[in-house]
Amino acid sequence: MLKWLREEFRKQFEHDAQLTGGNIYKIFDQMAAEVKPGCDGLIFLPYLTGERCPDWNAGARGLMYGLGIYHGRKHIIRAAMEGVMFRFYSIFEIMTELRNNASKIIANGGYTNSAPWLQMQADIFNKDILVPEVQEASSLGAAFLCMVSLGIAGMGDVLPGMAPRKVIHPDAENHKTYMKVYELSKQVYSSIYPGY
Repeated sequence: MLKWLREEFRKQFEHDAQLTGGNIYKIFDQMAAEVKPGCDGLIFLPYLTGERCPDWNAGARGLMYGLGIYHGRKHIIRAAMEGVMFRFYSIFEIMTELRNNASKIIANGGYTNSAPWLQMQADIFNKDILVPEVQEASSLGAAFLCMVSLGIAGMGDVLPGMAPRKVIHPDAENHKTYMKVYELSKQVYSSIYPGY
């Protein structure tokens, strides 16, 4: 989603990045941090290539809902980030129906470099978010499973790269705000795509 925004509006964002000496994603973080949770009513449904999980709707398309004259680029950036995190949360909801025992979430991947995105996740999920030393965990996970299968490590062991370098705590008030926005985003989606 943010890659699409970066590519489609590259000239404008590159100009901002040059002015501040940062990269475009850092500009996105700065903009998102300046907008309060819920984006003043702006909701972005991030289905630019359809929806795969949990709704499996290849025909779904992206949508901005609630756009007003008082919304600007900062709102669009934050709404895009919130929209992606709501999709993560929709999968988490299904997982908790099967087994509701998650007390914390371990984050990995590129978004772990974004303080606003990590805080959104903590607030939306209402869970502590642990960010390990190794951000790209696929290779580490594969190596760890090999170690377990060889008897070098146990499933409960923590490798040095798995230890959290920081923990993001949720904000209860932000969680309440996000749950209202999340429910509205689901209503918007179901009104456009009934049966999904």
